[in-house]
Amino acid sequence: MANRHMSFFRRHQKTVMVTMGVILMVTFTVGGSLSMLPGFGGGGGGGSGTGPDETVVTWQGGRVTQKQLEAQQMMHIVAVNFLRDVIASAVEKGGSPVVGGRRIPKETPVNQIAMMSPGIPADSSEPTLVRTMLMARKAEQLGVTVDHRAVREFLNQLSAGILSESDWELLARDSVPSGMAVSFNQLLDHLAFELKAQHAQILAAASFMNVSRQVPQFGYLPLFSTGEAWDYFNRLNRRFSIEAYPIDVTPLMAQVGGTPTEAELIAIFEKGRSRYPDPASPEPGFRKPQKVAFDYLKISMAPFLAEAKKQITDEQVAKEYEA
Repeated sequence: MANRHMSFFRRHQKTVMVTMGVILMVTFTVGGSLSMLPGFGGGGGGGSGTGPDETVVTWQGGRVTQKQLEAQQMMHIVAVNFLRDVIASAVEKGGSPVVGGRRIPKETPVNQIAMMSPGIPADSSEPTLVRTMLMARKAEQLGVTVDHRAVREFLNQLSAGILSESDWELLARDSVPSGMAVSFNQLLDHLAFELKAQHAQILAAASFMNVSRQVPQFGYLPLFSTGEAWDYFNRLNRRFSIEAYPIDVTPLMAQVGGTPTEAELIAIFEKGRSRYPDPASPEPGFRKPQKVAFDYLKISMAPFLAEAKKQITDEQVAKEYEA
């Protein structure tokens, strides 16, 4: 049996060697990339390939496991660092990048660029990551698509039109930590994912822009607080189920007597003379609210101007003009 197997390998040794070489090439080339994908023990160092992958978030549209969240966090950090490097490189070469609709001055220091939001949320906390996932899913439901061309236009704004795609690839390579395999196309895919979520957030907040004011250096700020926004939302969306019973008041009108006497009217007035009228109260009120009395004076300049013109001759005007 063993001699028969060895004979087979000797007859097909070239094919076996080529096949094994291809397998090794694939393993060394994409093995690190596969480790970043959910279900392949990814997480970029945050999770191990062994052990159960627990579900940490669930919603009506799906669920997120611990490894998926860790992989998402690593990709988000890489994307933020890459975008900040793009902005810093553009400023270093004398450009004025446009970030979030605002132009960054050429003299902006590098340490300030490292602290700004580079067109996507800089926060990498778990609530922010989950919100991005939910917004991206909502964008897909709304039919929003972001392709690589749109991402390149976004990068071109951050580059101030100075950096080329080869420059982006070099910066992307430097942004990826050692031991983590992320290609430039994978980074573009993640940026498309982030921009898709950002677009859904803009659509969700579009209605608030109609009731906001623009403040220099801060953009648009709402005219009302979060509590007031919640109250307005309830006014538009809260629904009640009520039961109503119609009452015919015609028979009740027959129980009403004739015109009240003067003594009855005086008694009602005396009872409510110190009470302000309130439509929501069944008790009558006859006290008048305080009023402010004021006078004003209106002055027209036309008669004074006409009188002043009579005292100036044409010769005086000509003399003043010549002077």
